[in-house]
Amino acid sequence: MINLSNSNEHTLSIRVHADGFCFAVHNPKNDSEYLFRPYPIDTTKPITANLKNAIEELELLNQSYQHTYLQIADGRYAITPKEFYSEQSARGLFAPNFTHIADRELILHNEVGDDNPAIILFGIDRSLHKLVHAHFTDVHIYHSITSLARFSIGKSTESHLPYCMVVIDSKEVTFVCVSNEEPMLVNTFPYSDLSDILFYILNCWQTLGLSQENVPLWVAGRNRQSTAFIKEAKTFIHTVAQVSPSNEFHASELSRIPNIPFDLQALIACE
Repeated sequence: MINLSNSNEHTLSIRVHADGFCFAVHNPKNDSEYLFRPYPIDTTKPITANLKNAIEELELLNQSYQHTYLQIADGRYAITPKEFYSEQSARGLFAPNFTHIADRELILHNEVGDDNPAIILFGIDRSLHKLVHAHFTDVHIYHSITSLARFSIGKSTESHLPYCMVVIDSKEVTFVCVSNEEPMLVNTFPYSDLSDILFYILNCWQTLGLSQENVPLWVAGRNRQSTAFIKEAKTFIHTVAQVSPSNEFHASELSRIPNIPFDLQALIACE
């Protein structure tokens, strides 16, 4: 499916999650050239040590790419108005949202869009930041919530309605709701069972004043939890539907691979 001898025509995307890595390579000019590789990690070792091991082991991480995207996928992010942000203020804006910010944590930012007033702040271990910039060329670092927010804003712009999406994985839920090209509410939280998710989403619906009849809820990710949630949520919200990556990202063959995380698919499509 892919020839790494011409890797300088390709883009490498790396998703970093505490449960494991995902690597995706694609050629923006040739949709048939792609590669996807999940990579399990040793959770007893730091993320940086695991990425070093992957670099030593995998040929695909030792090529020269046109672009390299690193995506941090965790719940440690904060959103602030662009007018309040500066490099000097980043740590002070980020820190109140969390009980502890390590000295080794570097605070980065993403802009949701050129004309969007929101800035996403997130942390990355300084050693990981140093490693990726030393090993890869032209590295762009994003938080997964940036990709989800950009995707949702695009969908809201198309429909002229609020776009609300929930992403459910085995431990956490991320809820993104945007309207008029601006985030209304973005949050990630842990859950114990289905009732936790349902209670939180319905509370969001009420707090934001969303119509249960006219505003759909989109569910990203195909797993047991999301399937059960859709069934229960339809009791309260008229339209609850699964997001189909193959429909949303129809230009990408990668979208047809079922186990690619949705935020990684959104990153590849949006960039």
